[in-house]
Amino acid sequence: MKNIVPLIRRSLLLAVMGALPVSAQQPGASPVKIYLMLGQSNMEGQGEVAVGYNGAVNPDYTASTPGTLEFITDDANDPAGNYDFLLDGSGDWVIRDDVWVHFDNTRRILNDPTFPINGDLQPGFGPVSPDTIGPELGFGHKMGDFHGEQVLLVKIARGGRSIFGDFRPPSAGPYPEPQALGDDGYLYNKTLTTVEDVTRNFTTYFPSYNGQGYEIAGICWHQGWNDKDRTSLEYRTNMAHLIRDLRRDLAVPDCPFVIATSGMSDYKGIELAQLSMEDPAFYPEFVGNVSVVDTRNETYLGYAYEQDPADSPRSEGFHWNRNARTYLHMGMAMGDAMAALAPPRCPSRLGATGGSASSDLTLNWQNGSETPTSVRILRDGVEIAAAAPV
Repeated sequence: MKNIVPLIRRSLLLAVMGALPVSAQQPGASPVKIYLMLGQSNMEGQGEVAVGYNGAVNPDYTASTPGTLEFITDDANDPAGNYDFLLDGSGDWVIRDDVWVHFDNTRRILNDPTFPINGDLQPGFGPVSPDTIGPELGFGHKMGDFHGEQVLLVKIARGGRSIFGDFRPPSAGPYPEPQALGDDGYLYNKTLTTVEDVTRNFTTYFPSYNGQGYEIAGICWHQGWNDKDRTSLEYRTNMAHLIRDLRRDLAVPDCPFVIATSGMSDYKGIELAQLSMEDPAFYPEFVGNVSVVDTRNETYLGYAYEQDPADSPRSEGFHWNRNARTYLHMGMAMGDAMAALAPPRCPSRLGATGGSASSDLTLNWQNGSETPTSVRILRDGVEIAAAAPV
């Protein structure tokens, strides 16, 4: 079989997608902010909700099972109100129509074809049923609050997959064009084609989309178990390739990239490789545009990410003991990290030229996504000029 760089004919794909990060939009409308959430089973989501939707009830867990989403959001177990944002005034799960989720997962479709793979953010976007959550729940709430405008989370995750195999980036070396799950590079290509599919069919997946355009705003990564036997150097090299290649093939240079480490069990080599992504001694190019959530040594809201099995639905270390608090906090921490990497919305890095008695003053700013409705120029706090932007 012919060896090629597996980008599904990269030139054709990019030609079809056009300028992928931003599309044509309605005047005055803010583009939908798209975040990709990539990884294996822990990004799919194994945190137990306890009681599902459409009358589905998981017989293994109840609201009194420690570590389920229902347990941690109960008033008696959340006296500080840390999770009040998840519940409405009637005690039902908040459903956010300003944060959409698309999760193209064959296992989920086969297991429960009645539950959508896309819709408004709420608990239940796990891999095989509406009874689990992944990092998307906490992350989606954080980014929805941060932007105050439409957000879309696109999950491309499959259990038991490695960065050496299914997510193998093109720069890690040529390999046969992937045809199916299990082939080198299959999920890397799946990432590109899923983004193309969603953005070309926005109104099919999300009927309330009104043509406001879109932009790829960031990428999240949580994976590691299936690379645990690889060397730290090998994982680090592949991870750096993945970041660079996705930015190139999505046409978003310096796209913010957040990694949550595999901090459970004995993953030290993989963790060190993941932590090195934000270390300027290894990758100075990633400073300020890659952030790592250290799930072994850091805490969130005073809780360790790895919860004791006695405080969790199950003793299952490679799935964070299926603890919903872990997945919720991980997503929230990734949201905090992503917000810190986002370009400022207000003008910043201002510069001025001219302004003498015989010349005009020119103001220039390098960062900021918002256009001011007016500009006032002050000298020592006293306005000397004002104008509306052209």
